[in-house]
Amino acid sequence: MHTEQDPQAPTQALAPAAAGTVTADGSIGPDWTCALPAGNITMNMQGVRPGRLLAITYTQDGVGGRTVTYAGTQAVATPGTAADIQPAAGAAAVSTILFMGIDPTHVRPIGKLT
Repeated sequence: MHTEQDPQAPTQALAPAAAGTVTADGSIGPDWTCALPAGNITMNMQGVRPGRLLAITYTQDGVGGRTVTYAGTQAVATPGTAADIQPAAGAAAVSTILFMGIDPTHVRPIGKLT
C-alpha cells in the first residue's frame, strides 16, 4: 500500500527477532511491515507529520497470540479501537493499521484493513 506522501517510496520492513521495541519512522517512508515475534513488541512511531498517513501491516504466524503495545501516549486511542490486532491463539493474521499524524509527537489510528 502506498500513501499520498510518496507513492514511489518502498515499503520498509521491521523484523524483530524477539520481544522489544521497534520504530516506524514516517520520515523514511509511510508504509511499513512488521512480522510479530513471540511475545509483546512495543511500537514506536516517529516522523509522521500532522495530517500525513503511516500504514503498518502486522503479520503473525499460526501460533497467534502476538500483541503490540504503542509507546507512551503516541497512539491516541482506547482499547478495542482500530489500533488493535487479533491476539487470539491460533490466529494467523495480517492486519494493516492506518495512522494519521495529529501533532509532532502523536498519531491517531484511523482505520484497519484485515
